[in-house]
Amino acid sequence: MHSFPPISDSASRLLILGSMPGKASLRARQYYAHPQNAFWKIIAALLDLDAAAPYEARVAALRARGIALWDVMKSCTRASSLDSDVVESSIVPNPFEHFLRAHPGIHTVCFNGAKAEQSFQRYALPKLGPRGDLAYYRLLELVRGEAEKIRALADVGSEALARWPHARAIAGNGGALGSERFDAIFVNAGATELLPAWLDALRDAGRLLVPLSVELPIAEVGRDTCCW
Repeated sequence: MHSFPPISDSASRLLILGSMPGKASLRARQYYAHPQNAFWKIIAALLDLDAAAPYEARVAALRARGIALWDVMKSCTRASSLDSDVVESSIVPNPFEHFLRAHPGIHTVCFNGAKAEQSFQRYALPKLGPRGDLAYYRLLELVRGEAEKIRALADVGSEALARWPHARAIAGNGGALGSERFDAIFVNAGATELLPAWLDALRDAGRLLVPLSVELPIAEVGRDTCCW
Protein backbone atom coordinates (compact mmCIF):
# COMPACT_ATOMS: atom_id res chain seq x y z
CA MET A 1 0.00 0.00 0.00
CA HIS A 2 1.07 3.59 -0.69
CA SER A 3 0.60 6.79 1.28
CA PHE A 4 -0.66 10.17 0.07
CA PRO A 5 1.17 13.29 -1.04
CA PRO A 6 1.83 15.70 1.83
CA ILE A 7 -0.46 18.54 2.84
CA SER A 8 1.87 21.53 2.96
CA ASP A 9 2.93 24.81 1.41
CA SER A 10 6.08 26.88 1.34
CA ALA A 11 5.19 28.59 4.64
CA SER A 12 4.79 25.39 6.66
CA ARG A 13 6.49 25.52 10.07
CA LEU A 14 5.32 22.33 11.79
CA LEU A 15 5.10 18.80 10.35
CA ILE A 16 2.77 16.15 11.80
CA LEU A 17 3.69 12.61 10.77
CA GLY A 18 1.66 9.43 10.96
CA SER A 19 2.95 6.00 9.97
CA MET A 20 0.71 4.92 7.06
CA PRO A 21 -2.97 5.76 6.38
CA GLY A 22 -5.49 3.18 7.60
CA LYS A 23 -7.88 1.39 5.28
CA ALA A 24 -10.68 3.95 5.75
CA SER A 25 -8.32 6.78 4.84
CA LEU A 26 -6.96 4.90 1.84
CA ARG A 27 -10.49 4.31 0.55
CA ALA A 28 -11.49 7.94 1.06
CA ARG A 29 -8.13 9.32 -0.11
CA GLN A 30 -8.20 11.58 2.95
CA TYR A 31 -5.98 11.82 6.00
CA TYR A 32 -7.55 10.45 9.21
CA ALA A 33 -10.87 9.58 7.55
CA HIS A 34 -12.08 6.96 10.04
CA PRO A 35 -15.12 8.44 11.85
CA GLN A 36 -13.78 7.32 15.24
CA ASN A 37 -10.40 8.93 14.72
CA ALA A 38 -10.00 11.99 16.95
CA PHE A 39 -7.42 13.83 14.82
CA TRP A 40 -9.74 16.29 13.09
CA LYS A 41 -11.79 16.88 16.24
CA ILE A 42 -8.62 17.89 18.10
CA ILE A 43 -7.40 20.04 15.20
CA ALA A 44 -10.84 21.70 15.01
CA ALA A 45 -10.71 22.55 18.71
CA LEU A 46 -7.18 23.93 18.44
CA LEU A 47 -7.78 25.97 15.29
CA ASP A 48 -11.37 27.00 16.09
CA LEU A 49 -12.96 25.40 13.06
CA ASP A 50 -15.84 23.01 12.41
CA ALA A 51 -14.74 19.37 12.60
CA ALA A 52 -17.57 18.53 10.19
CA ALA A 53 -16.43 21.09 7.59
CA PRO A 54 -15.57 19.72 4.15
CA TYR A 55 -12.19 18.02 3.96
CA GLU A 56 -10.85 20.71 1.64
CA ALA A 57 -11.72 23.40 4.21
CA ARG A 58 -9.93 21.52 6.98
CA VAL A 59 -6.87 21.07 4.78
CA ALA A 60 -6.89 24.78 3.95
CA ALA A 61 -7.04 25.60 7.68
CA LEU A 62 -3.93 23.50 8.30
CA ARG A 63 -2.02 25.25 5.53
CA ALA A 64 -3.14 28.67 6.77
CA ARG A 65 -1.70 27.89 10.20
CA GLY A 66 1.63 26.63 8.88
CA ILE A 67 0.90 22.98 9.65
CA ALA A 68 2.02 20.25 7.25
CA LEU A 69 0.69 16.69 7.32
CA TRP A 70 2.32 13.55 5.93
CA ASP A 71 3.25 9.95 6.76
CA VAL A 72 6.64 8.42 7.39
CA MET A 73 6.09 5.48 5.06
CA LYS A 74 5.80 5.93 1.33
CA SER A 75 4.80 2.28 0.99
CA CYS A 76 4.64 -0.90 3.03
CA THR A 77 2.91 -4.25 3.31
CA ARG A 78 0.21 -4.38 5.99
CA ALA A 79 -2.72 -6.77 6.28
CA SER A 80 -4.89 -4.52 8.45
CA SER A 81 -4.94 -0.89 9.62
CA LEU A 82 -2.79 -1.69 12.66
CA ASP A 83 0.81 -0.50 12.89
CA SER A 84 1.67 -3.81 14.52
CA ASP A 85 0.81 -5.59 11.25
CA VAL A 86 3.31 -3.63 9.15
CA VAL A 87 5.92 -5.94 7.64
CA GLU A 88 9.12 -4.25 8.75
CA SER A 89 11.19 -5.38 5.77
CA SER A 90 8.63 -3.84 3.38
CA ILE A 91 8.91 -0.26 4.67
CA VAL A 92 9.97 2.38 2.15
CA PRO A 93 10.20 5.87 3.70
CA ASN A 94 9.04 9.06 2.08
CA PRO A 95 11.79 11.32 0.66
CA PHE A 96 12.14 13.66 3.62
CA GLU A 97 15.48 15.03 2.49
CA HIS A 98 13.76 16.56 -0.57
CA PHE A 99 10.67 17.61 1.37
CA LEU A 100 12.59 19.46 4.08
CA ARG A 101 14.81 21.13 1.52
CA ALA A 102 11.65 22.48 -0.13
CA HIS A 103 10.20 23.55 3.23
CA PRO A 104 13.00 25.41 5.04
CA GLY A 105 10.59 26.88 7.59
CA ILE A 106 9.85 23.51 9.21
CA HIS A 107 11.74 23.22 12.47
CA THR A 108 9.35 21.02 14.49
CA VAL A 109 8.16 17.48 13.78
CA CYS A 110 5.37 15.80 15.76
CA PHE A 111 4.80 12.04 15.52
CA ASN A 112 1.27 10.70 15.76
CA GLY A 113 2.22 7.44 17.43
CA ALA A 114 5.20 5.31 18.37
CA LYS A 115 5.43 3.51 15.01
CA ALA A 116 5.73 6.79 13.12
CA GLU A 117 8.50 7.94 15.44
CA GLN A 118 10.40 4.64 15.34
CA SER A 119 10.16 4.32 11.57
CA PHE A 120 11.30 7.90 11.01
CA GLN A 121 14.30 7.45 13.29
CA ARG A 122 15.28 4.20 11.62
CA TYR A 123 14.62 4.85 7.94
CA ALA A 124 14.50 8.63 7.39
CA LEU A 125 16.59 10.46 9.97
CA PRO A 126 19.95 8.86 9.01
CA LYS A 127 19.57 10.31 5.50
CA LEU A 128 18.90 13.90 6.60
CA GLY A 129 22.30 14.98 7.84
CA PRO A 130 22.29 18.48 9.38
CA ARG A 131 18.71 19.09 8.15
CA GLY A 132 17.60 16.45 10.64
CA ASP A 133 18.53 18.74 13.54
CA LEU A 134 14.91 19.58 14.38
CA ALA A 135 12.68 19.55 17.45
CA TYR A 136 10.88 16.19 17.69
CA TYR A 137 7.84 15.32 19.81
CA ARG A 138 5.60 12.28 20.06
CA LEU A 139 1.90 13.07 20.35
CA LEU A 140 -0.64 10.89 22.12
CA GLU A 141 -1.85 8.49 19.45
CA LEU A 142 -4.99 9.99 17.90
CA VAL A 143 -6.62 6.72 16.94
CA ARG A 144 -9.54 4.59 17.95
CA GLY A 145 -9.43 3.54 21.58
CA GLU A 146 -7.99 6.82 22.91
CA ALA A 147 -10.04 6.33 26.10
CA GLU A 148 -8.22 3.06 26.75
CA LYS A 149 -4.87 4.80 26.20
CA ILE A 150 -5.78 7.52 28.69
CA ARG A 151 -6.79 4.91 31.25
CA ALA A 152 -3.50 3.12 30.66
CA LEU A 153 -1.67 6.41 31.18
CA ALA A 154 -3.52 6.86 34.48
CA ASP A 155 -2.44 3.37 35.50
CA VAL A 156 1.18 4.33 34.85
CA GLY A 157 0.67 7.44 36.95
CA SER A 158 -0.87 5.40 39.76
CA GLU A 159 2.15 3.09 39.79
CA ALA A 160 4.48 6.09 40.01
CA LEU A 161 2.45 7.47 42.92
CA ALA A 162 2.25 4.15 44.79
CA ARG A 163 4.78 5.25 47.43
CA TRP A 164 2.40 8.03 48.47
CA PRO A 165 -0.85 6.30 49.55
CA HIS A 166 -2.72 9.62 49.80
CA ALA A 167 -2.09 10.44 46.11
CA ARG A 168 -3.53 8.80 43.00
CA ALA A 169 -4.13 9.37 39.30
CA ILE A 170 -7.72 9.25 38.00
CA ALA A 171 -8.81 9.01 34.36
CA GLY A 172 -11.94 11.11 34.10
CA ASN A 173 -13.45 14.53 33.58
CA GLY A 174 -11.19 17.02 35.35
CA GLY A 175 -14.02 19.52 35.52
CA ALA A 176 -16.35 17.21 37.44
CA LEU A 177 -14.69 16.00 40.65
CA GLY A 178 -17.85 15.00 42.50
CA SER A 179 -18.23 15.47 46.23
CA GLU A 180 -14.72 14.38 47.25
CA ARG A 181 -12.45 17.03 48.81
CA PHE A 182 -8.70 17.34 48.32
CA ASP A 183 -5.74 18.91 50.12
CA ALA A 184 -4.15 19.90 46.81
CA ILE A 185 -5.14 19.90 43.14
CA PHE A 186 -2.55 20.29 40.38
CA VAL A 187 -4.02 21.05 36.94
CA ASN A 188 -1.66 19.97 34.13
CA ALA A 189 -3.31 21.66 31.13
CA GLY A 190 -3.49 25.40 30.57
CA ALA A 191 -6.81 27.04 31.47
CA THR A 192 -8.35 30.45 30.85
CA GLU A 193 -10.26 30.49 34.14
CA LEU A 194 -10.58 28.70 37.48
CA LEU A 195 -13.44 26.21 37.41
CA PRO A 196 -15.79 26.37 40.41
CA ALA A 197 -15.57 22.55 40.64
CA TRP A 198 -11.84 22.83 41.43
CA LEU A 199 -12.38 25.43 44.11
CA ASP A 200 -15.28 23.55 45.68
CA ALA A 201 -13.20 20.37 45.81
CA LEU A 202 -10.50 21.90 48.02
CA ARG A 203 -10.44 21.21 51.74
CA ASP A 204 -9.81 24.09 54.16
CA ALA A 205 -6.20 25.24 53.76
CA GLY A 206 -6.07 23.36 50.44
CA ARG A 207 -4.07 24.58 47.47
CA LEU A 208 -4.86 24.70 43.75
CA LEU A 209 -1.99 25.08 41.26
CA VAL A 210 -3.05 25.78 37.67
CA PRO A 211 -1.21 27.13 34.57
CA LEU A 212 -3.28 29.93 33.08
CA SER A 213 -3.14 30.65 29.36
CA VAL A 214 -4.07 34.31 29.90
CA GLU A 215 -2.53 37.14 31.94
CA LEU A 216 -0.55 35.01 34.42
CA PRO A 217 1.60 31.96 33.55
CA ILE A 218 0.78 30.09 36.79
CA ALA A 219 -1.74 30.82 39.52
CA GLU A 220 -1.78 29.38 43.03
CA VAL A 221 -5.01 29.65 44.98
CA GLY A 222 -5.42 28.80 48.64
CA ARG A 223 -8.56 28.18 50.63
CA ASP A 224 -9.21 28.89 54.30
CA THR A 225 -12.40 28.64 56.34
CA CYS A 226 -13.84 31.94 55.11
CA CYS A 227 -12.51 32.86 51.72
CA TRP A 228 -10.01 32.32 48.89
